[in-house]
Amino acid sequence: MIIENIYTIVSDKIFDSLVDELRNIAPYHPILKTIGWGYIPVGENKVEHKVSIGSLDKIRMSEVDENIIEKYSIATPKIDGGSAICYYKDGYLQNIVSRGNGEIGVDITSNLVHAVPIYLDKMQNGIAIRGEIVLALEDFYEIGGSSARNRAVGLSQTKFADANVKKFHFIAYEIIWISDKYPEHMFCKEIQFNSLKEWGFEIPKFLRVRQPQDLIDNYLELSKLNGKTLLVDGIVLSAINPDLKKGWDILRVPEGYGIFT
Repeated sequence: MIIENIYTIVSDKIFDSLVDELRNIAPYHPILKTIGWGYIPVGENKVEHKVSIGSLDKIRMSEVDENIIEKYSIATPKIDGGSAICYYKDGYLQNIVSRGNGEIGVDITSNLVHAVPIYLDKMQNGIAIRGEIVLALEDFYEIGGSSARNRAVGLSQTKFADANVKKFHFIAYEIIWISDKYPEHMFCKEIQFNSLKEWGFEIPKFLRVRQPQDLIDNYLELSKLNGKTLLVDGIVLSAINPDLKKGWDILRVPEGYGIFT
């Protein structure tokens, strides 16, 4: 069975507030230790991920200060789509797998193969690249549906998809696994983006920020991709220093800035 439509019960903002409430009431509740909030895939197209596909830590805009900016100064949009991983071996694409529950996903290669490079030049190791499956808002308005995110996730996992899948983008934003020893310098987000772009992936806009206000001032600009608009529900801060591997996922940018679900 392939999931053909995914409808969210509550908005991301309400969901995050409920998680925060649970943390306050029961900080050691086992559900807070789960990898993520994804679905459990079923059916014959299940694929086990090479590594656990987790989620980022969330902080509020009010908690972002100069000390955080000094350490985590690479800002990228948190694109509101469907997370997926491209697996390559000896440079060649093997399959594209949805995030699923973080341990097991669904093979969606046939619906996304147009959106990623088939071959990575000079890459002889096995490698896994994480990205976001998205529909630009302009394309979503043409296709229609419950929301751009739901349309992208549902249609990407449909067994008998129509020509609309050609409108999908795969926005690559992280190298999450290499079969040989992982080069330490590759933890730097800026270096990863340069490598992904050289291989032919679409990458999100990114910039270095110097103060918290830069995040608000550039929020709308980060949602643009080749003249089209992506659905964005936050900003991700990443470290320029490869020793700092942690990423911050800033979801609560003040209302009025950016495009919100």
